[in-house]
Amino acid sequence: MTKSRTTLAVACLTVLGATLAGVGPAAAAPDVLGRFVYVGDSGQKDLYVANPDGTGRMNITNTPGVNELMPSVAPDGSEVAFVREAAGIWVINLDGTGLTQLTSNASDLTPDWSPDGSQIVFTRGVSEHDLLKMNADGSNAVKINENDVDDETPAWSPDGQWIAFSARPVGMFLVHPDGTGLQSLGSYSYCRKDQAWAPDSNRFAFTQCEFDGSSNIWVFDLEMFSSTQLTPDAGTESQPDWSPDGSTIAYTKLLRGGTTAVYAIDADGTNQRPITPRSIRLKESDPSWLPA
Repeated sequence: MTKSRTTLAVACLTVLGATLAGVGPAAAAPDVLGRFVYVGDSGQKDLYVANPDGTGRMNITNTPGVNELMPSVAPDGSEVAFVREAAGIWVINLDGTGLTQLTSNASDLTPDWSPDGSQIVFTRGVSEHDLLKMNADGSNAVKINENDVDDETPAWSPDGQWIAFSARPVGMFLVHPDGTGLQSLGSYSYCRKDQAWAPDSNRFAFTQCEFDGSSNIWVFDLEMFSSTQLTPDAGTESQPDWSPDGSTIAYTKLLRGGTTAVYAIDADGTNQRPITPRSIRLKESDPSWLPA
């Protein structure tokens, strides 16, 4: 949701292959983007962590018969908050230890961390969801706002000032974490969701859905108060997450045959590429970056 957030992508790191006269082989480029966590589905959904080029994959939940969804990496990179299907919000360490249940409400969804790691924002509800926040240990869950619409996919800005969220069927909004300062970011007749902030807190990526079933990644600029389409094709792309250095956005792409993979695109809309390998055995989705 970070997000719902709802979301892995990554630039492939290159190794210079040439050897200059009198100089040994060049060292591998540093892992400037950091690793990421994502959902892998091979019949059940587990959380995985991988390197920026998709290698080094490790299943960190590995819970037969149980689906884990909606990962959100803590700001210090030590643990991941996530949803266990119909069983509330949980956290787990990056090495797979320390599994802890934070909430037991089956309708709790889309956790996202405050920038200091002390709190988590999420949604709760059945027919309509509300925004709530709680301490990182699961205590003191309180509503942030009260309305008659369906709130979803909250994302806490890196500067701590705002929570961006969607409210169906109205549009996107900002609100301060204490519930004050509600601002509309414009209406949209269908679906805008999966907000994911840039490190500068001036922009966030989001998913815009269309009536024909397609969706793309867009970016909303708070200073310009306008949005721009980022992914160029009329496909099904969703669940963006901005890299810690601001250079790259990872997202989920629906491929032919119904499988999904994690893709990346540069923040200027160029260099669209796959991160996780195309596979009919493992559907991969919902990336969440670790700190660089």
